[in-house]
Amino acid sequence: LGVWTSFLQLSLAVWFCGGSKHPLPSLASALAMPFQLKRDEGVLCFDGTDGDNDPKLNPQSCASGSPVSFEREGPYLVCWSQQFPRNGRKHFVGIAEGGGHLFCAWDANCRDKYKWHENDDSFTHYQTGLKLTKQ
Repeated sequence: LGVWTSFLQLSLAVWFCGGSKHPLPSLASALAMPFQLKRDEGVLCFDGTDGDNDPKLNPQSCASGSPVSFEREGPYLVCWSQQFPRNGRKHFVGIAEGGGHLFCAWDANCRDKYKWHENDDSFTHYQTGLKLTKQ
């Protein structure tokens, strides 16, 4: 029983953290309804890539791309977009440690910079307290 419990815990951790890196949405995501998020300035949109070639997110008023749709997966916000360089992959939303900008990474290591607390119709970043609201 101990071996099976450990296997199940590891499997769930890999599943929630996107360890499989499978390009298709997970079962939980397939059942969830996508939503858009906004900051005070407006709906979050694709805004090019950062130095690591990860997609950046900014409010529509100052972004170069179109709105992005999101889903909740455990403590993470995830998204897919045809605008992203790795457009067939699930991306995890985080806040960059260096520049503090919102970004999406398909190869996320699932540290705290990718974790969000859900509060009714909003999400608060685990480390910074940045609040995003469902549109």
